[in-house]
Amino acid sequence: MDIEYMEEELDNSISENEENNSFNVGSSIDDVIISKNKRSISRISLDQTSLEESIEMNTTSSLSYDSFNLDTNVADPYDQDAINYYRLREEKFMISDYWPNQKHMTPSMRSILVHWMFETFDAYSFPSEAFFHSVKLFDLYLEKNCVEKNQLQLISIVTLLIASKFDNRHEFLMKEISYISHNAYEMEEVTMKEREILNYFNFDISFPTAIHFLHHFAKGTFCDKSMYLLSRYILELSMLSYELVNVKDSIRAAASLLLALKMKQLEWVKVAFMNFSKKIILLLLFSQNCT
Repeated sequence: MDIEYMEEELDNSISENEENNSFNVGSSIDDVIISKNKRSISRISLDQTSLEESIEMNTTSSLSYDSFNLDTNVADPYDQDAINYYRLREEKFMISDYWPNQKHMTPSMRSILVHWMFETFDAYSFPSEAFFHSVKLFDLYLEKNCVEKNQLQLISIVTLLIASKFDNRHEFLMKEISYISHNAYEMEEVTMKEREILNYFNFDISFPTAIHFLHHFAKGTFCDKSMYLLSRYILELSMLSYELVNVKDSIRAAASLLLALKMKQLEWVKVAFMNFSKKIILLLLFSQNCT
């Protein structure tokens, strides 16, 4: 496929979405529409097998501005070393297409759960790293473990809990776990599942997520705060799409940054340590946004 054609089609798609004041994340979640100011934590219903109603997401997300500090947005001599280490860990924690092996979960159910996880972190003002970490834990666990439908929310709750502890800035209290789950699970169930999941990973849960790559790419392009927040917002939306679970986090981060640049009509600046071409990124954007 010609790269100029892809860029033209992507620009057209962006223009159409701006006119409609909405953003289509991909064909798998066509009903996901951006709207404003939703703050409550809703009860999860997984009885539906598709997103029959639009999922509202907060365009002014209160997820804290994460650990990325634009005041120190300068070239770092250790950036290349950090990226090299991230890439090694990224390969180890790649996720395969696991949905066919799950008898009781559909991609739509996953979208509902991930959106609920976002709502929860948003309500408690958690940093964005914790959100990305919890979703990655959720997908990695489901990749190798077939679970019953009534266990899906429990697993999402436990991955929230683990990610909040790992972040070290704030962790969920047990009474908060009861509240966000609407008392669906006993605390003993939560602690047992937490132990099971940590043992499954052999406590090796320190891995890069897409937000870590976005930090470095944004520093490399010297983008301002508004550009970074837009690319982070696009990246958060992409987490809803099951079709992207087997895409490398580094490519997803670069795609979000490229799309943000195109939405603001700015030129693409390739960061030396990205190590992949603009064509690869455009192919991802084209397949997810223009189909």
